[in-house]
Amino acid sequence: MEKTEKEKIEDALKWYLSMSKLNDTERQGWLDWNIKRERIESVGEHTFDTIQLAIAIWSEFDVPVNIDRVGMMLNVHETEEPIIGDISLVHKLKEYKKEIGKIAVEHMTSCLTKNAYVRGLINEYEEQKTPESKFAKFCDKLQCDIESKLNDEENTIDLNHQENNLSYNHPLVQKLLSEGKSFSEMWMEFGRTVYNYPEKFNNISEYAEVNDLHELRDNNINKGKQKVKEYLDEIIK
Repeated sequence: MEKTEKEKIEDALKWYLSMSKLNDTERQGWLDWNIKRERIESVGEHTFDTIQLAIAIWSEFDVPVNIDRVGMMLNVHETEEPIIGDISLVHKLKEYKKEIGKIAVEHMTSCLTKNAYVRGLINEYEEQKTPESKFAKFCDKLQCDIESKLNDEENTIDLNHQENNLSYNHPLVQKLLSEGKSFSEMWMEFGRTVYNYPEKFNNISEYAEVNDLHELRDNNINKGKQKVKEYLDEIIK
């Protein structure tokens, strides 16, 4: 049966408002590690940043993927999290994540007339069979690695106070930390090892690990601000 105009409005807002809750859903991995920041990265921010990373890597390395499809896939790959939250590797519900995630996705997308398309994107991401889904997944993991370095540069973590952090006891985490690696060095080496990054992703990770990312970002933004200032100074006398 065709939806009424009122039903279309309500269903569009249901999807939008429910997905916008990702802006208030803190990333569980940073909570597990007791990151001390005024504001912990949200799932919404992670999603946005991962899409920007995907665009950048696709642009600079001429990756043969449909970037529009990658962007759509990344936009919806956390659809279950307004309902079930961000379940980390050591969360007590980890073994049920796949099943409850399916229930959550079915519910979240049920209000959409084109729900089959959205569910198809989510399934494609989860199945990891297409170039786009694989590329999106690597971007998702690498974004987290880069965020760990930003956290380290801001001195937001104390490795001596991880008493209730189950992730801290992971064998590979313990091995890397015992070798004297910092938080982000450990995190990034963990990512490269566990997720078996392609060469380009490895290279980006290794560069990020040893360079000042805040300086790289701020220098670029400040150069842009200077260009805008020079233009305004020229036309506003």
